[in-house]
Amino acid sequence: MQIVKDLQALDEVEYALDFKMFDVGEWYTYGFSPFFQAFGADLIDREANQAEGTLNGEKAIEAGKWFKSLFENGYANQNPPGDTEFINEVAALSWTGHWNYNPYTEALGEDLVLLPAPKFEKQATGMGSWAWSITNNSENPEAAWKFLEFVLQPENIVQMTDANGAVPARSSAVALSEPYKKGGDLNLFVEQLETIAVPRPVTPAYPVITDAFTTAVDNFVSGGDVKEELDNAAQEIDQEFEYLGIN
Repeated sequence: MQIVKDLQALDEVEYALDFKMFDVGEWYTYGFSPFFQAFGADLIDREANQAEGTLNGEKAIEAGKWFKSLFENGYANQNPPGDTEFINEVAALSWTGHWNYNPYTEALGEDLVLLPAPKFEKQATGMGSWAWSITNNSENPEAAWKFLEFVLQPENIVQMTDANGAVPARSSAVALSEPYKKGGDLNLFVEQLETIAVPRPVTPAYPVITDAFTTAVDNFVSGGDVKEELDNAAQEIDQEFEYLGIN
């Protein structure tokens, strides 16, 4: 926080932090739930399939109040015009994902530095992305598998990740990737995946979980009460668990 304050004090810095607040949706869960997890909270109790007491517990409320304070104190812009604050050097630090490596490098060159996730009670970072699969209803499952067998070859994975900035999904591909291999500019992402990454809850209730969390964060950053918003989110999620019969 002292670094954030020092950055904010610089004349050339309008905002110390860029949180991509224009991207309301899945980004809020992917990007901001690691803060809650780093404070010792989580989206749900994953063993009990319950949000009450976890998403609105003491640690979660503490995390929410900290996050809200960043906007109240002017360290971050709640209503950015788009994805331009960091590239245009309006903001000093950008909390974002690997997908921005290519455009950021193109814009900033050697001035770009990758930093690890901050440590609160502990460190946490997001993980997981789009995945290939074959439906049971596929009329051509063997042909689909032939395609997947091709794209899952290490050299082909690297072609994709070179284009989209993603972390290669196989260790053998990581070793072939210039930015992600040991000593590469983005190897920190690999280290974090192996040590502090937390998957989002794998449950049929996830669409409701992410929507409720996003709504809560958007509301309390906009001025709402942190506890009240997290209480509402926890209630909505638990109603979904009850409806699905998995709590």
